[in-house]
Amino acid sequence: MPVLTTDAEIRASGERSKLERKTAQAVSAEYLADRDMVAVLFDNGIEIRFPRMGLRGLEQATPAELAGVKIDVGTWLLWPALDVDQYIPQLMDGFVESCRVLSEIGRAGGSKTSPAKAAAGRANGKKGGRPRKRTAA
Repeated sequence: MPVLTTDAEIRASGERSKLERKTAQAVSAEYLADRDMVAVLFDNGIEIRFPRMGLRGLEQATPAELAGVKIDVGTWLLWPALDVDQYIPQLMDGFVESCRVLSEIGRAGGSKTSPAKAAAGRANGKKGGRPRKRTAA
């Protein structure tokens, strides 16, 4: 005997899966010709923009071809006229990795000492140094 599932159970299951989903889904994408960038809007309200030249297969595309970008199942950017597709989580991994690299570069630069930094620190100390944090009364 087959198991029958009601429409209400299917809707409830869909709502549960939306709540359990850990990653945001793309809901729209557009090519910004004036900035030569692709903008992707996610269902959590975050918009990410990245340069078109960073996407494999779009280097020689015209603005009209780039404007035909579509979203597929919330995780793919598609350019049907160009036969190009990009997996959004993979693009984001590259973005996060580059942020980590830049963070490390900044950390290394901030830890360097120089006579100019030492002199600035001494001059700041003569002014009373860093302001003390206020404590809540």
